[in-house]
Amino acid sequence: MFSKRQSRIYLLILFTMSMMNFTGSANEANHRDSMYPLSKINSNIKEIEKIFQSENLEQVCEIANSSSYLIKENMKELKSVEPNHNWIEIRLLLQEIANAYCK
Repeated sequence: MFSKRQSRIYLLILFTMSMMNFTGSANEANHRDSMYPLSKINSNIKEIEKIFQSENLEQVCEIANSSSYLIKENMKELKSVEPNHNWIEIRLLLQEIANAYCK
């Protein structure tokens, strides 16, 4: 289990990774189809970071679970758009954060 400080550090790392330029060799149609989950995950990670800064941690559970689900359901597309990201590790971290903050 991560401490609050460790969770924040990992989220900062995730946020930094999520802001990298899109890479991958998917054709443009596949790229567009893959953009929504990636965009939503990026948005959720930003939101989690804001919540950690505000100490209002009740919302972390739902957002982390939602992001984890998006990764699970869109793994193939995410890997094609961002092949250098370790989506399994990111999902596991989000699950750990959800487990730590869900009541």
